[in-house]
Formats: sequence, C-alpha cells, structure tokens
Amino acid sequence: MRTVMKIESKSILAKLLATENISVQQQNIPTAAFDPTNRVLYIPNWKDMSISLQDLLIGHEVGHAFETPAEGWHDAICEDKTLKPFLNIVEDARIERKIKSRYPGLVRSFYSAYRELFERDFFGVKDIDTNALPLIDRINLHFKVGTHLNLQFSDSEQSFVDRCANTETWEDVEALARELHGKASEEVQTDIDNLMDQFASDDDDDSDVDMSSDMDMDGEEADDADAEGEGTAPGQGLDSDEEEQDAFDELFGDDEEDQLPTPIREFVDTNEPGSITDKVFREMESSLVDTAEQKKKLYVNIPKVDLNRVITPAKDVYKLSDITLRFARNGETVEDMAKTLYKEFLAKNTKTVNQMAANFEMKRKASLYIKAKTAKTGELNDKKLWSYKTSDDLFKQITSVPDGKNHGMIMYLDMSGSMFRNMSGTIDQLINLSMFCRKVNIPFEVYGFTSTDSYYGQRPVCTQEKVLGDLSIQDAKVVHLLSSSFNKRQNEEAYKYLLVWKQSFYNRLNREGCSIEMNNPAMDMIATPLNATIVIGIEIAKKFREAHKVEILNTIYLTDGGATDYVESFQEAKWRDEGELGPTKPAYQEAPVFTYGSASYPLVGGNVFKNVAVTVTMLEIYKEITGSKVINFHLLDRWTPSELSNCDDYAKAGNQNFCYDGWDKLIKSQKSSGVIEVKDFKGFDVRYLVKGGKSLNLQDSDLEVKSNTRGDLLKGFRKFASNKSQSRVFVQKFIPQVA
Repeated sequence: MRTVMKIESKSILAKLLATENISVQQQNIPTAAFDPTNRVLYIPNWKDMSISLQDLLIGHEVGHAFETPAEGWHDAICEDKTLKPFLNIVEDARIERKIKSRYPGLVRSFYSAYRELFERDFFGVKDIDTNALPLIDRINLHFKVGTHLNLQFSDSEQSFVDRCANTETWEDVEALARELHGKASEEVQTDIDNLMDQFASDDDDDSDVDMSSDMDMDGEEADDADAEGEGTAPGQGLDSDEEEQDAFDELFGDDEEDQLPTPIREFVDTNEPGSITDKVFREMESSLVDTAEQKKKLYVNIPKVDLNRVITPAKDVYKLSDITLRFARNGETVEDMAKTLYKEFLAKNTKTVNQMAANFEMKRKASLYIKAKTAKTGELNDKKLWSYKTSDDLFKQITSVPDGKNHGMIMYLDMSGSMFRNMSGTIDQLINLSMFCRKVNIPFEVYGFTSTDSYYGQRPVCTQEKVLGDLSIQDAKVVHLLSSSFNKRQNEEAYKYLLVWKQSFYNRLNREGCSIEMNNPAMDMIATPLNATIVIGIEIAKKFREAHKVEILNTIYLTDGGATDYVESFQEAKWRDEGELGPTKPAYQEAPVFTYGSASYPLVGGNVFKNVAVTVTMLEIYKEITGSKVINFHLLDRWTPSELSNCDDYAKAGNQNFCYDGWDKLIKSQKSSGVIEVKDFKGFDVRYLVKGGKSLNLQDSDLEVKSNTRGDLLKGFRKFASNKSQSRVFVQKFIPQVA
C-alpha cells in the first residue's frame, strides 16, 4: 500500500530481532548505530553490501538494543576517552555472543561477514604479524575473526580472553575493560617496542639488499659525489659519523616511523593505551556508505493527537445567540428564521431521502441474496421421496445469508475562504447525506476544517505538545458539525444552525435578504490545512471504529482545492528563546521521511515543495493505519482540462501517467451525469469531480409530462425522480460504497 524504503526488509529484520517496535531510520552516517534512550536504530545508505554484512551490522546494533544501557555507557566513556575502545571491544564481544545465542541463524552471517571485512583489511593489520599487536587488539580479532588467524596468548593473557568470553552484565564489561585499560597503560611502551621490532627486522633485511647496490666490486663504498666534483667542504670527508648518518637517512628516511603503516604509526605517536584494530575499523566503516546518496533525510514524526485540544465540540458551535441579523424584515429573529428554514428543508427533502434509503435497502438485500449459499443437509426430505426414481435431490436444503458488513463514514468539509460560492449548495448536500445515514443506521461523523489565525501571522494557542521532530499541526482548526450520536434535539439544533449559515451565503451571493453575521470564531473561513487534518483524522478514525465497531470505514474529504499547509516540524532555532521549539520548514536539500511508531514513510514523489505530494503521502499513511477507504468530492468551477490540472498533479505525485487527453475523454463520457469519477489514484481511492456553485443546488422542480398518456406519465415521473436523486450527488455517490 505504501511506498517503502529500499531497506524495508532490513528494517523488518531489525524489529523481529529486537522483538519490539523500535524505530528504524536511514541516514548519511558511517555505520549502523542504536540510540538506547529513544529506541532508534540508525542505518546508513549502504552500497555494494553483501547480505551477510548487512545482517552483521543490523544484528550487532540490535544486540546493543537488547543489552547496552545508555546511562552506564555514557558515564564510562565521559570519564576517560582512552577507555572507549576497550569498552567497545569487550561490549561487542558480549552482545554479539548473546545475539548469536538468541538467534543461531546469525552465526553464519557473522562468520562470513567478518571474514569479508578482514580480507578487505577493515582492521588495518592484514600484512602485519597479528601476534605482535597489543593484547586488546588480539582480543578484538579473536572474537571477530579468530578462526581465520593463529592468535597466541600467554597464560596471563588467556585469563583476560576467558573473562571476556563470559561477561554477562554491563558491570562485568566495564570492570574488565578498566582492567585491560590499566594493563595497557602499563605496557604501552612494551607494545610499541614489539611493533617497532617487527618492522626493524624487516628494514634490516631490506637494507642489506639496498646497500649492496652501492658497493664497488672490492666491497668499498663508491664516492659518487667526489667523482662528479660535488664533494663536501674541505676537511669534512665521508669518514665523519654525521655524514654517514646523513647518507643512511637519505636512503631510508630520516625517521624509521615513516616506514610504519599509518595505524601503527599513529599508535606509536600517541604513546597512549588504545586499540589499533578498533580505530581502523571505525574509520573504514565510512567506505560502506553510498556517498552518492547525499540528501539528508529529515525524519518527521507524526504525533498522536490530543483530540480535546484540536477539535471544537458541537456544543461550542451551535449557538443561535451568536448570530446577528441586520436589516431583517418584519422584525424576524434568528430563531424565527431557523425554524422556517428547518421546516422548509424537511418538507423538500424528507420524502426523497426516504426513497433513496428504501432503494439502498433493496440493493443491499439483493446483494446479500446473491451471496447466499445453499447447503444440503444429511436429513431426508420426505416431500421428495416420491421422485426417488427420477431425482437424486432428496435431502433438505439450508440457505444461509451472510450478515452485511458494518459500515461507517467520517466526512471532512473544507471551510476555506474559497468555498464561499460553494457553501450554500454544499450544506444542503451535507445535511441530505447525514439524513440518509441516520435513516439506514450508518454511524457517521462530520467535521469542518480550516486554519487558525496563525495563517495571517498571528501566534495561535498551541493545540499540541511541542516535541522535537514532531510534525506541527497547530495551524489546523477542526470543528465538529454532525454526528450519528446526536440525539433528536441536538440534531435539530445542528440542522437549524447550518441552514442559517447556508442562508448567509445565499443572501450575500444573490444580494437579497438581510445580512447574517456569524459571530462564532469557530466558523471563520481561512485556509485549507488538509495535511494536518489528515493527521488529526488518524486518531478520530481509531476512536470512531472502536466506538461503533465499524468493519468498513469510508472517509470523505470535500474540497475545492489543494492543501495550503507545508511540512513543518518542531525544531530549535537560534533566533528563538533558549530551549524553545517552533515549527520549522525543512531546508531545500532535505527530503522528509515521515514516521509513525516504528514505521517509516518516504515522501511520495520526493518533492516537499509540492503540497500534493505531502497530501498523497499523508493519505497513504492514513489508509494503512486506519484501514479506511478514502473518497474525495472535489468541487470545480468548470469542466475543462486546465481546470482539472489539480487532479493531474495527483497523478504526477504518484508517478502515474495521466494527460489532458484522458481528461477530455472523461468529460465527454460523464458530462450528462454532472460528476466525473476517477479511480485508482495515489492517495484517494476514488475522486468525484463535481461542478460547484449553483450546480450543487438541489433539484426540486415539479413533475413535467407531455401528455396524460401512460407512457408520457411514466417517462416524466422517472425523469422527475432521477433528477431529485441525481442532484443529491453526495448521497448518490456514497450509496455504491456501502451497498
């Protein structure tokens, strides 16, 4: 369902090994690492990695996830930096032993991977006599590649090896590491001498060969300089010790340490206890990283929303007392207007909605009957015994009809300023849909969404806890409009308020009637924070399904445009007060990866500056988490290819090929229905492209017939009934989803 990371299989492996939902993040880092505090496994952008090597690095870090305590680790290494490699080596031996014991299938992977790394000289000692290395390095090689080497330990050293092989706790590791560190501090000069002796003997062998080339046939040293007339000053011949040393240095270098391999030379230069093999290994790990993958991945966590902080409840919305009438005729009050509008609406719509509900029930029952199964029992049907000579069908039959699935609907209404000319018809359609759902007992919730005042630069009251890395949703305002859980009084109250709200749009558009002022800030129409609303909807859907035991959830978004909210996560910034977090847009090079729990979701299309890509990604996340089908009613001014370009953007976001030629065909084929249906896009499962404005108004024309003949009457009635149902486009298109 969702677009996944290229390392998803390894992410799954890590979670299986850890037996917990740790978070897995892919970053530009030199090696895999585990954050034990936040339970995050960091995986690099690897290149040319064998399966065994990937399993080794992931298994190793999961071992840390199981065993390594964050506090003890940091306390120990902060005390003395030279202690760190000793802790690394002893702890690696412990956690790798334990992870291989827990998961024996990793043994072979570890064996093959370490052999591969040794052959690639990841320890920096491929051409060195490993028995000349310090004890800590031999211990490191013993537990990682010991089977490939003939490592030797004295009796006293073997005791350290045995203890390392039997460490059980972090306390055991730290105690042993400190002892090894102390021993290394005492013997650091001895270790240096051993290494120098190895290379000195090699140099002596080389010197014998080199020097023979500078001898004449009699074994005397040739004086090339004198022969060329470029000798030294008078009185300073080659007999002096200084000149002999200069000649030697010219042949072999002025410092014998220059002849040492880099890791050995660095160890000699520091003259401090440490590990050659651990240091080289850490440095070599960077070669495994894909340097071509330069984009930094910004991980943005999808927060678990506190609905009490982001939703304005219906009881705080539906207050007729907050509405002001100006220039009302005949002293009409808001209450009078609400009663009249409510009575007229029911009169026009109740019969039609009831009829649509009856048709829906017929469809549903017919569908269930088709799915009915007939099974024969082992009991004879005595009424068919007479036909035993001509028929084998003598047993009783049982027909079972499966129960229909429990459907539910959540709808989100775009309350942006651009919806102004669509809102009158939309409210009618919305109430009709809620009436239908109540009639056929489909649980539902309807919410409106728009922006807070922060869209105009004003600082809003924060509707979420500020957590570093969390996606900011504080720009979104969600208003509870309708619900199947409303009782009769609450539902009537909601309808009356919405119909007065509808009338306010109608009067302004048509410049007739009184001025109606909605004084509740919850109903202010600003922008379209669709992306944040989808995130908020995750928690709404989870609670809704649980409350109503919904098996099949349909989520509907009614919009007239795309999202206006960008990806912003809570980050620290220099210009803010010390320690204060605030929403920050990602830098240009940052490609966001969204996380929810332990799951990771890369941005579809990879372009954060296309809001439609963010919307598609959020919808894919929403569908995976909630299991909901997602439907979009998109209101348009005109049906032209250019007007439909927004849908084309959705196709591009999902890397789908959909051109204007396709739109032309859809327009021609579906023009008569007033709705264009587009399926199988990324994000939305189905999109209904609906003409907005006056086209949303309900058809309430009278029955028209050409004559009183039976044929004309039937034709006219069918057209009349069809127009009334077709004009209720929300209900009409919703029915197939739940039938």
